[in-house]
Amino acid sequence: MTVRTDFLGRWLPAAIQLGTLVSAALMLLGVVLGLAMIAWYGLLLLTLTPVLQLGVAAVGFGRLHESRYSLIAAVVLTLLLAALAAGALVARELGG
Repeated sequence: MTVRTDFLGRWLPAAIQLGTLVSAALMLLGVVLGLAMIAWYGLLLLTLTPVLQLGVAAVGFGRLHESRYSLIAAVVLTLLLAALAAGALVARELGG
C-alpha cells in the first residue's frame, strides 16, 4: 500500500504543476501572438486541471480503500463543479 500511496503523493502535485505551466504557456503564447483562442484554451486548461486532479484523487483513494479521503475528494470535486457551473450561469446572464 505504501508504494501506491507514495505514487499518488508524487503524481498529484506534479500534475497540478504541469497543468499550470502548460496553461500559462498557452496564455502567454496567445497574448504574444494576439490570438485570443489560444489564450482561451490556456484558461480552460487552468480551470480543468484541478477538476481532473480531484477526480483522479477520488478514484485513486477509492482503489486504495481510503474511503474517507475518497469521500473528501469527491465532495470537494462536487463543490468545485457547482461553483464553476454557477459562475458560468452568472456570466451567461451578464452577457459574458
